[in-house]
Amino acid sequence: MEQLANQMISAGGRVKIDFLTGEASKKLLLNAPNFERLPDLDVVRTVTIEGCDPIPCGGTHVADIKEIVGLTVAQAEEMPDQKFRLHFQVK
Repeated sequence: MEQLANQMISAGGRVKIDFLTGEASKKLLLNAPNFERLPDLDVVRTVTIEGCDPIPCGGTHVADIKEIVGLTVAQAEEMPDQKFRLHFQVK
């Protein structure tokens, strides 16, 4: 995962931010991780990295992922249903 992420960072990809109605976000973000944990909102801020699925996010973002020098996986945490959560650091 770390190698793939760093390849994507090197190639670059625009980061797009959108604001969707709650109903539109439910359709678009159906498979987004932890989407079901979001409160029922009138407007949902989404972030899409070019070539990736959109996710709900309220954090700070670069305009293009090539602005990130690299990514290091700090920890992989096992989750139910054969899923896992990655904790990472960006440079």
